[in-house]
Amino acid sequence: LEKDRTRRYETANGFAADVQRYLAGEAVLAHPPSKAYRIKKFIRRNRGPVLAASLVSFALIAGIIGTTLGLLEAKKQETEAKRQETIAKEQEAVAKQETAAKEQARAAEAERAEGERLAKLDAQAQKNQAEVNLAFAKKGNEILGSVFAGLDPKMNYANVGEFSQALKDNLKKAVQDLEGSAIGDPLVVAEMQNTLGLSLLGLGDPQQAIILFEKAHAAKLGADHPLAFTSMNNLALGYKVAGRLDLALQLFEETLKLKRAKLGPDHPDTLISMGNLALVYKAAGKLDLALPMYEDTLKLQKARLGADHPNTLTTMGNLALGYRDAGKLDLALPLLEETLKLMKAKLGADHPDTLVSMCTVALGYRDAGKLDLALPLLEETLKLMKAKLGPDHPNTLASMNSLALCYWDAGKLDLALPHFQEAAAGIEKRGFQAEHAGSFVTNLIACHEQLQQFDQAEPWRRKWLAVVKELSGADSLPYADKLVMLGLNLLQQKKWTDAEPVLWECLTIREKHQSDVWTTFNTHSILGGAFLSQKKYADAKPLLLKGYEGMKTREKTIPPAGATRIPEALDRLIELYTATEKPEEAKKYRALRAKYPEVAPPPRELVR
Repeated sequence: LEKDRTRRYETANGFAADVQRYLAGEAVLAHPPSKAYRIKKFIRRNRGPVLAASLVSFALIAGIIGTTLGLLEAKKQETEAKRQETIAKEQEAVAKQETAAKEQARAAEAERAEGERLAKLDAQAQKNQAEVNLAFAKKGNEILGSVFAGLDPKMNYANVGEFSQALKDNLKKAVQDLEGSAIGDPLVVAEMQNTLGLSLLGLGDPQQAIILFEKAHAAKLGADHPLAFTSMNNLALGYKVAGRLDLALQLFEETLKLKRAKLGPDHPDTLISMGNLALVYKAAGKLDLALPMYEDTLKLQKARLGADHPNTLTTMGNLALGYRDAGKLDLALPLLEETLKLMKAKLGADHPDTLVSMCTVALGYRDAGKLDLALPLLEETLKLMKAKLGPDHPNTLASMNSLALCYWDAGKLDLALPHFQEAAAGIEKRGFQAEHAGSFVTNLIACHEQLQQFDQAEPWRRKWLAVVKELSGADSLPYADKLVMLGLNLLQQKKWTDAEPVLWECLTIREKHQSDVWTTFNTHSILGGAFLSQKKYADAKPLLLKGYEGMKTREKTIPPAGATRIPEALDRLIELYTATEKPEEAKKYRALRAKYPEVAPPPRELVR
């Protein structure tokens, strides 16, 4: 029936065969040979085997399915277990975090509570400390304020000296109050001690100032503490003013060493210490140390501060004075003139430092014998100082003293004396409180004695003796030096009984401190002369002999200024043996005396 011939049975036998195949359960040719058709036919032909195979296959499939389902269930359970484990871990972590957060919160609360407690304690402590500090401040103010208590500016003090003495008394009272008070911080106490010490030093009481400086220096501040440097410098300065140059040198040297190590070799403060040390070397007569120190200081100051800096100019002036003292006028004068030129340009023609420099240059001219240049410059300087600073200013008085010295050198004692008198009277008004007060008084004394006015010199010797006693102490060599000069003055006035106790006091001090020095033996001879003039020959003889023999043994140590001391001692021995009628002894000492030329003694103690 197929239209397509290829799809038709070709013969009846083909058809019969196909029927036969159908009946046999085989695939017929008339049906399309699809896979499903062939399988279907295969099953019909092989029902038994196929059924058995099917059962086996089913069993296999069922097993596979069961196994797979078991595996899936196990996998599921495993996954669930892991999930549960993860959940448990997460819950545990959350629990730990919550626990940690709670602990942190508790710690924070505890810390906050502790902080609050400490803050309250700190606030209370600060309040307590503030109250203590306030009490200390009030006490400190009371002590410092007491310095000026009762110093009514309207009060009629006779002179500056009386006012200064009142101020000094108040300062001493303040020192006592400070000693008995609990101010608190040791540094505060040390600063107050330095302040009060400087005030006392400025008022001419170095002994009390030194006590305060020593206490401030002992405040264990540490070698490089700024206040330690201040205390050391102040203490050294106090020693210098008191004439204790050995201690001043030692402390200035130590201060310089520490400053060099801490601040550096060219720091301005280090350079100031170098200048201070050079100044004390100069005061101690150690020019071989002072001049190189000044030269090094000047070189460093010019490099660090500049050639016209005030500190540089001060060092230039000091170096020039050092050259002058060393007799090196060829170096001193040009440096003095250069310093003055720079000061005029930097500070002005009438600046106080410029005026001091003018006076210094004039003194350089005087030392060089150029009185024609020195006198007019000093007269001009004094005029400018009186106008700028006033007639009683220490610098004015110093200029007055210098002009008087220049008149002396010119042989014009009639002009020198009134200037010496004015300078000494001016410094007395200030309570003798100036750096060169001693030279003003000493030069007036020397001028009076040069004019044979010993009675007019005596009151000034006694005034200055009291000052030196207060400054240096009743057991000091400077005081002994002034005692012997007063004794000689009294001997010149033939006040033998007045001279005797004065000379005994001097001899006691010198024997204690300088028993083997020629000046002590000179004092023996002078005291013997006081007894000799009273005809107390028994008392005079041992003193005169010991005096001469002691000086003769030490003749090489006697400086040129003391060249007349041995001849004077011999003259006293000649007088003794002549008066006691021992011509042979007198002849012996006349022969010894003839070996010494007649030398007029220089004016004693003239300070230039």
